[in-house]
Amino acid sequence: MIKGLWKNHSHEARMFYLRKVLVAITGIHCLWEVPNFSRAWRSVILAPFACASCPPSPSQLEECYQSFLVLLRCPVLADLDLVGIAKQYAQIDLPSFTLGCLLLIPYVEKREQQIQGFLSAYNPETVLLQVEDYMNTGEMAGAASQIKTIVLNNMIENKQLEKFLKSKCYDVVKMHVVHTNRVKELADYFVERNCWDDAAELVTEYLKRHGKPFPRNATSLDIVKGFLREQA
Repeated sequence: MIKGLWKNHSHEARMFYLRKVLVAITGIHCLWEVPNFSRAWRSVILAPFACASCPPSPSQLEECYQSFLVLLRCPVLADLDLVGIAKQYAQIDLPSFTLGCLLLIPYVEKREQQIQGFLSAYNPETVLLQVEDYMNTGEMAGAASQIKTIVLNNMIENKQLEKFLKSKCYDVVKMHVVHTNRVKELADYFVERNCWDDAAELVTEYLKRHGKPFPRNATSLDIVKGFLREQA
């Protein structure tokens, strides 16, 4: 059946039939060893890029989105050129999906090397905004969480926060440090710049979210200093 679908429909840009069949038979492990099985997955995943423009149109974006969903379900990732697929997303200005592909590389050393190269080359704000726009719900949510964690941790560790404090990404940064208990690092960053109100807002958000008491009538200075003393 796969061979027939491949022969008759591989030229179609969307290849709906083959995509549905591949996902449906993923659980049949004996098929994973068939050479044409991984070839079929690779062709279905790469099909949307044959005619995608930069930036992609809404319909092209949807096809590339669906392609990434198929990639997430692929049982033979080790047989795919994930770096090559990542480059296809990069060429049409979808770096969030590029990083998503690199996260799927099964070999730890190669994965870390590729991710570090990505982080040094791409604007983290662009990646974060794309994650918020395209990847935050449904089956994408797990990949979105991983991507945000990697990008935001890299920003914090390399002290690249300043340009994001007044950007659309600030709320994403704030929620990340609150959820991952990295509030002290960002609070220290604000204190170094005498931004006490910003630091107090962050600390108060953290204390509320974690059900911890906080002084309601204290000044920003008192709130922040009290928090930092506890963290020392």
